[in-house]
Amino acid sequence: LGTMGCDSGVQNLCLDDLDGFWWGLPFELLLLLYSFIGLARVADNYLVTSLETLCVRLRVREDVAGASFMAFGSAAPEIIVNAISTAKAVANQDGTGGDDTDLGVGAIIGSGMIAFTLIPGA
Repeated sequence: LGTMGCDSGVQNLCLDDLDGFWWGLPFELLLLLYSFIGLARVADNYLVTSLETLCVRLRVREDVAGASFMAFGSAAPEIIVNAISTAKAVANQDGTGGDDTDLGVGAIIGSGMIAFTLIPGA
């Protein structure tokens, strides 16, 4: 076995360096499986309990709350990232044009419309 050196930094957790070894791919698959199991346990323990509490407190049916809150929860990170990138583009504009901000506003509106109209309706 060769030596493993991490020159790429923390951005990818040195997983690129594992690809040269025979055990690299099985290790990455095991890490992916572990991550999905962890995500499933956290969602089951906290997300489902939170949705049930919201249903009781707001007197909303579980199917309606599940569709609307899950749509918001899945779309919120994308909307926030697009809003922040649009705000940065507006702050960094030097009068050369607004293509970046037009694209950002369109992405925010488009992702919001899809998340809140099509996903709950499906």
